[in-house]
Amino acid sequence: DGSSGALPKAASQFSFCSGFPPSFFRVPPLVAAAAAKWVPMAPVDGEDAQTGPSLIELGQQCLRQGDPSTAVKHLQEALQQPGGATVDAHLILAEALWQETQGKGTDKALPHYEAAGKLASDAGDTSKQAMVAIGHGFALTQLGRAGAALKQLERAKALAEADENEGAVRFVERLMEQAKESAPPAEGPESVRATWQHFAESMASGKPAVLFMRGPFAAPQDADSQRGVSKLRAAGCTGLEVVDVCSPGAEVPDGLLAISDSAHLAFPQLFIAGTECKAWLEAELSAEDLRQQLTEAGAPMGEPHEEP
Repeated sequence: DGSSGALPKAASQFSFCSGFPPSFFRVPPLVAAAAAKWVPMAPVDGEDAQTGPSLIELGQQCLRQGDPSTAVKHLQEALQQPGGATVDAHLILAEALWQETQGKGTDKALPHYEAAGKLASDAGDTSKQAMVAIGHGFALTQLGRAGAALKQLERAKALAEADENEGAVRFVERLMEQAKESAPPAEGPESVRATWQHFAESMASGKPAVLFMRGPFAAPQDADSQRGVSKLRAAGCTGLEVVDVCSPGAEVPDGLLAISDSAHLAFPQLFIAGTECKAWLEAELSAEDLRQQLTEAGAPMGEPHEEP
């Protein structure tokens, strides 16, 4: 119903798989798998109603709470349990070890990428193989080992090509370009913005319109996101892909959770025909002009709906 102003929420249904090595605010591995759309979102181990969270889940919780050292203890214990040496356990432990260094990197993570890669290969799981290759490649890039990094990223690219995933191929090619550069990866605010831009462009590619905001479309969590919703309703937009960067669950990759708190990124962000629409909330771009851009991009449009 166009008069309601409600939009169907559709976001990436693929996980970053939180085991990628360097944290989001240093380099992009957490973003890569979601941008490439390889890994289905699912709980790593799940929570049993009687026994409570698993050791892997406890490790994940500690990472989200900014306590990588405790996460390392949980994950190392998980690996020692019968059947505990899984791809996910090794990947998340690699992430925890990396975060212990505050993003500077450590060789201690590398054996866990190697172990995860072997397990994924033995299982014939190409999705996990691609995920591991991207994470391993970025860890090696951050450690200054460009040759080894390129080998891993070339493998990820081959898997993307076999999957006929053009967006993933383009994304991995960007990562390979970064690995080839002699300069070290960007740090701080520049890295945050570049990482996010790579992800957002990859996700928006080939789509009429994608909105990244804080909160769901029906209940924005801040004033700027509310303004964005109001302007889209005023433009009569009745269908676009909406990504709530604050929300966990089946529709939003885990790696996006940290983004909502970054002081270096501003939301909402609107991408039309794969390109960010700059200053779209400003008065200079009227609702009528926004409507025209959305219509030309092929976004579903209805009657303009002004806020009461």
